Amino acid sequence: MFALVRKEFQAFFSTLLGYVVVSMFLLLNGLFLWVFPGETNVFDAGQASLESFFIIAPWVLMIVVPAITMRSFSEEYRTGTMELLATHPIRPLEIVGAKFLGSFSVLLFALLPTLLFIPVIGLLGQPQWNFDAGAIKGSYLGLALLCGAFTSIGIAISALSKNPLIAYLTTMVLLVFGFIGFQALASFDSLGTWDLAFSQLGMSAHYQALSRGLIGSGDLVYFLLVVAVFLLFARFAFTFQRLRGREQVIEWVLSTAIAGVVAWGCSFASFQLDFTEEKRFTMTEATQSLLESLEDEVFVTCYLTGDYPAQWKRLERAIRYQLEDMAAWSGGNLRFQFVDIYEIDDRQTIGQNEEKLVEQGLNYSRIAFTESGAQAFKTIWPAALISYQGKTEPVQFFRSEIPEPTESMIQGSINSLEYEVSRAMRKLIAQERPRIALIQGHGELGQAETADFVMDLETDYDVFDVRIDGQLNMLSEKIEG
Repeated sequence: MFALVRKEFQAFFSTLLGYVVVSMFLLLNGLFLWVFPGETNVFDAGQASLESFFIIAPWVLMIVVPAITMRSFSEEYRTGTMELLATHPIRPLEIVGAKFLGSFSVLLFALLPTLLFIPVIGLLGQPQWNFDAGAIKGSYLGLALLCGAFTSIGIAISALSKNPLIAYLTTMVLLVFGFIGFQALASFDSLGTWDLAFSQLGMSAHYQALSRGLIGSGDLVYFLLVVAVFLLFARFAFTFQRLRGREQVIEWVLSTAIAGVVAWGCSFASFQLDFTEEKRFTMTEATQSLLESLEDEVFVTCYLTGDYPAQWKRLERAIRYQLEDMAAWSGGNLRFQFVDIYEIDDRQTIGQNEEKLVEQGLNYSRIAFTESGAQAFKTIWPAALISYQGKTEPVQFFRSEIPEPTESMIQGSINSLEYEVSRAMRKLIAQERPRIALIQGHGELGQAETADFVMDLETDYDVFDVRIDGQLNMLSEKIEG
């Protein structure tokens, strides 16, 4: 089997096509990451991070993977060497596995030069080498899982077709649909509360966490199941091309069912590995308990979306990721949407929408940026409204009025996302406002000194001054009413 894997790897690079495909993968990723302006450009984003690479890579792989896998079986059928291969003392599943490992090793080989991006990022950082190595390791592991899933689909399609071009086009269509198709279909209102479950069928929903260095058991099982199902299908297609018996159909159905049952059983062994150095994607136990205890639907409407500079897109992306993680923990009781109030051309309607948001407690930011060599200004709303059982609570993700915030300010907002959302949810769920008593009369700071502190507390709590003066139960009576 390993001799066949080596043969597949060497055969791919025995022609000019192999070098062209690998070069195209590296070139496209490099252009989007370092040359083309936009939110994926490292220099435009102003942050020494490879996050953009792991966002771009899946789309480039949709072009590259079909070119690698299209000849795996199709070329064997076309040249008539498949019958010769089938006469070898190798089982059909071993042949399929060798084809898969050969193509997968080509993809891993193509990924190796991208490791050079890491020292470049390290040198660009201020201070230098100030990047999250753990997150990069986890993200590469997630990208490898995606490569495996893409490769298995390409192998299965190649086993069905005798024409490499048809195999290429069919694989590309399936990869695009498998990655974003289910998420697009989930946006239709006809699915109702099933939209989250439907979107989880697609690869994009599972890759997003992996691309940040967060490896969850559910995402891991999902990609391994995709690989298993499509390799079993490739084995079925390979044997059916030769034998065309009903037994092959039954065998594939049973094998797929067994793989599904095993994956379902593994899903109960839930775990999550946060590769980031500060464990910044690990949700606190308090927030997890809050989400799991939801008895009704929480709906979040975020207004930070649209066309604006890369640093604000980074904040939007972080908000989206945070809400997706919270939605997964809630078991479907948390749903969200992103709304751009400026996507319409009617200025009167835009003005009315702005007034409504201000009345509901949201604040906007007036940002400045350079466009076509000139300074431009735009209004954005880094905020959201959270609704629960007819009540609404505003959430402000960015509070400064500085038109050109620093990266540290944006990062500060990202770091506080979980706190801001969970705090608003607790206020909505609470039957009554919590109370805090400030004890007076024992040399504590006076009201003048604690005025600002009390003002901040009063946004979430009822604050009282209490003088005990030797009276029993005075504190409990004041707090408990």
